[in-house]
Amino acid sequence: MKKSRRLSGFTLIEMIIVMALFTMLLLAAFMLYQPVARIFKRTSVSERTYSYTNNIENIIHGQLNDADNVWVYAGNSLTGAGQLTNDQLAERCTAFKNNYYKDMIIGTGANSQEPAKGTIHIMHVLNNGTASFPSGQIVVSDVPFDCAETANISELDIDAAETGATSILPDAYFAANDAGRYTFNYCLGTGTLQSAVGPGGSTDGYRALDIDMNADTLAFNSQNLSMSVVVTGDTVTPSGAAFADVSNYRAFREPCSISSISLPFARLNSVERGHQPRAFHHANPTGTSAFILDTANITIMDSVQYDRYTIDMSVQGRTDPTDVSVDFAKDIYFIYAYEEEFHA
Repeated sequence: MKKSRRLSGFTLIEMIIVMALFTMLLLAAFMLYQPVARIFKRTSVSERTYSYTNNIENIIHGQLNDADNVWVYAGNSLTGAGQLTNDQLAERCTAFKNNYYKDMIIGTGANSQEPAKGTIHIMHVLNNGTASFPSGQIVVSDVPFDCAETANISELDIDAAETGATSILPDAYFAANDAGRYTFNYCLGTGTLQSAVGPGGSTDGYRALDIDMNADTLAFNSQNLSMSVVVTGDTVTPSGAAFADVSNYRAFREPCSISSISLPFARLNSVERGHQPRAFHHANPTGTSAFILDTANITIMDSVQYDRYTIDMSVQGRTDPTDVSVDFAKDIYFIYAYEEEFHA
């Protein structure tokens, strides 16, 4: 008589339970993968863009380290506009010139005096693109000027300077290749990136700078001014806008990275710490042929000013930090000059 053999296996219920457990494990693994993948992308972007941001820092340092005086603007605080018009730039350049270099002369004695001429430089850091330059570019314009009080800088002077303006970031940063998928965004001050609500109320995939989200107002002087550079980018075709202005801050699509740039103003700080007056000569206000050494009209600690658009007594002897607004939607302007460029 044959013995019957019993076949062993899984019941349907056991199979369902195993499949359910396996599905839960896959889901957990996927949920773990997403944040790890984001961290990897952020690290990858930071590594690929380090040379870009390091070059930007070196370029800005090269422009400002030897500056004799610097005025800084973030858009137009009077109108809220993101950019200054050419007539507004002309006003500010004239005020800058009259505040520091009015009636300056070249010469070492009463019989060897000539009116001084110099150059005001405008470094325009673009958060908003123009017809000639893309967003993220940094442009320098040179405005020749006469130190005579009556020789104002006009809108036509600014127009001519902009015609010869030079972009100082390499075109490769904005070419149609891997670098072309990066965007460069700037603001004054230093902060950290954190999760943020993006366009359309999206709560995933966007980050913003904390000092921008909080609408912070920072205080700075020549010894503590800094800038933040936020770079967005990917190795694949972007799935959406690289950034979007949401409410009162700018949201950046991931992956993105941030770099902080300190602005040491090496020349100004060395002068300020030594408390040495600048050796500029000005025409004697009495109208005689003699000249005077300027030790009173130009003070030391007012060398770096933010958002200065009029000349008043508060400029002279100002030592308190100046309030700075944080806003990626506004362009940043540096107006400055070099002492060694003055000539007869």
